[in-house]
Amino acid sequence: MKIKVCPKCESTEIENITEQINNSLLSHYSAPRIFKCKKCGFENQLFPEKEIKTNLKQRQKLKDKQ
Repeated sequence: MKIKVCPKCESTEIENITEQINNSLLSHYSAPRIFKCKKCGFENQLFPEKEIKTNLKQRQKLKDKQ
């Protein structure tokens, strides 16, 4: 399973904030996905991903977080 990692602080607590951006101009077009690190506040469209080995329960927990 792959998870996003903050390039600034290396935290794995990343959230998709695309829906939180309320811009009427973007509502008419396909807005790019924007992610934010919950730890340091870094925002960007691209966050590197790293592969982690998990069991089924861990995967479900991580999936529910996203």
